[in-house]
Amino acid sequence: MKGRFLDYWARAETGPIVPEKDFDLKRYWPRINALARKHKVEHDPRHIVPTDDEQLDNVWKAACELVLDVGFLCVDTGRVIMFTADEIDEMIDHVHRMIRLGIGEEERTYTHKGFEDYDNQRNPHLVAGRVLGQISPEIYSSVVMSYLKEPSIDATHFQGIISKINGMLTTPGSPWEMLAELHRVALVRDACRRAGKPGYSDGGTVPVKLQAQMAADNPQWGTPSGDCRGAYMSPSMKTNYDWMCRALHMYQYGGHTWGAGTAYLGGTSGGPATSAINLCAELIGSALLYENSVLGTWALDAVYFSNSSKQSLFASWWGGAAFMKHVPYCCLIGAPIQMTYKLGREYFLEHAAGAVGCTPLGFGVCGGAGAQSAGTDVSSGMGCRMSAEVGRAVGQARLTRKEANEIVLRITDEYQPHIDDRTAHTIGLTYQQAHDVETSRPNPEFLATYNRVKTELKEEFGLPMKVTEAV
Repeated sequence: MKGRFLDYWARAETGPIVPEKDFDLKRYWPRINALARKHKVEHDPRHIVPTDDEQLDNVWKAACELVLDVGFLCVDTGRVIMFTADEIDEMIDHVHRMIRLGIGEEERTYTHKGFEDYDNQRNPHLVAGRVLGQISPEIYSSVVMSYLKEPSIDATHFQGIISKINGMLTTPGSPWEMLAELHRVALVRDACRRAGKPGYSDGGTVPVKLQAQMAADNPQWGTPSGDCRGAYMSPSMKTNYDWMCRALHMYQYGGHTWGAGTAYLGGTSGGPATSAINLCAELIGSALLYENSVLGTWALDAVYFSNSSKQSLFASWWGGAAFMKHVPYCCLIGAPIQMTYKLGREYFLEHAAGAVGCTPLGFGVCGGAGAQSAGTDVSSGMGCRMSAEVGRAVGQARLTRKEANEIVLRITDEYQPHIDDRTAHTIGLTYQQAHDVETSRPNPEFLATYNRVKTELKEEFGLPMKVTEAV
């Protein structure tokens, strides 16, 4: 909590000393496994969307105990920040219940949504865009505009990487990184003005070093106060002074921060069940340490990077739902946040699965970036359009979590095979192949693919999708 974070951050200088390797192997790993056994948290691959409230309570209990028993390692000092049960309760009492992103006519307000809470705000209540990976300079503005032209997208993280400027690589900590961020913000703000959305909220957090971000944080010509920047946990259960400084900077600047509960399945967080516990614990830690305006669920397969696989969705949704069941938080964005495929049929199905699972849980939806967020020129506002349309259809149908789970199982069956054989990132199109770069509009072939997927969702999965030929 703001004000209280000064006391919490000070514990990075006074908490128990634990070397990072010992923290991982002797403190964190044995405890999270013991808590999973104690609370009987298990991975059920047939229940990706949480339907068992008692099991969600068990995930929450295990996550709280993980926070209390293990704490959060500050890697800069090698000390552990510990919390008490009373401090978790205090966080629940004072957490953000309402947040406003953007300014002027682009300001949007969000409050907490519960499970199957279809009459409270729209469905889904937040649609967030994501631009990730390297974007070629000649199409950067066009990619940005493809999101701004979508009326259903509330805010976007314009996080496309500018790898060179003035002929120089944007090396972290260099003046070229500062210049690249100045250029990125200028491109985004110019596109927002040209689209008639000058107050549109950008959450792009590109620079590796905070000094580059700060170079563009000027409310007159740079970053507006309605924008968001990242300040989040490092996996697993770790923080550092850089993230604290980023949060402090945005506090005094008057802007917002976003964070995430993370989990690397197959890495330190283990399998889907322990990853769900870890993700929930990191959401608790984010609310305590950073008091982020927006939180997200970011579980992914560590071996083959995927945020949309069956296992990563299980960890994201069970961990996120356990948090939201017990914390009246205003705005949690559910997985997937980036897609595994390039632009095409499976890419749209990844967005659809996310919206079907997130909407009945009261989560916001996210999307747009493809190819594991690592490819070049594989982001499009059309992905978010799919998330928004499917989320509206879920609200119109008033799906129960059980009904949503059955649909998600069937949709993920359609795209999981190429995640399993690790070829998904090669399948699909680039932005240039899917759009008219000059107008930012989808080309006829890409739009036809979009409409075929909508027809499939309507006829094969029973969602009340409205199929049109609109550009």
